[in-house]
Amino acid sequence: MNSDLLLEKTTSSIAELVTAHWASVIDARDDDGQASFGLRVKLEDGDPARIKVSIRVSGPSMSDQIHERSN
Repeated sequence: MNSDLLLEKTTSSIAELVTAHWASVIDARDDDGQASFGLRVKLEDGDPARIKVSIRVSGPSMSDQIHERSN
């Protein structure tokens, strides 16, 4: 997969995952309105190349969660 297409697919996957779990980030906020989320992107070269994106949401009102999406 060429570099431009890989970048496009990666950023699209990140955007979809954050959009899908945004409500969880909002629900995880503490009394000061703060929550955190982290992203991890793993690229596996091959035919076809694989993209694995994980999101971790944390805050005082919920346990840590990890969600993954692969292309």
